[in-house]
Amino acid sequence: MGITQSIYEDICRIRYISTDEFSTEWLGMNPSYFRSIKARGMEASTKALLVLMDKLHTQSLVHRSNTRHELLLRVAGQYSALAQEVGQELALRSTAAPAATAWVRTTLLKIIMELNEQRLDKEANTYDVPPIIIC
Repeated sequence: MGITQSIYEDICRIRYISTDEFSTEWLGMNPSYFRSIKARGMEASTKALLVLMDKLHTQSLVHRSNTRHELLLRVAGQYSALAQEVGQELALRSTAAPAATAWVRTTLLKIIMELNEQRLDKEANTYDVPPIIIC
């Protein structure tokens, strides 16, 4: 069983979702995407896994927010662990090729960190809502 099927089943153990919902809401693809790749014995695309990782992280944050309820915190931990699992798959995809020498892996990591810093800097200078001016 591949990572996509495994994650889908793990999410369904937390709460039931249909394959169509998994495709659209969790993978960011069309409703038949998951059924299609499953039938062909394929894995989700890197793009879909990035969307999935972000969705899992968001679910973890939502379940953790403003609560001390043990069940919600446990569910948040499950979502967080699944996000890590997807992240590991993404990291392996970018470094598992035979040409991925130690230098290539190290350089990729540096580039990713630099891109992330640039995006964070750019986002820090962007407002999602207009500033409030108090007179």
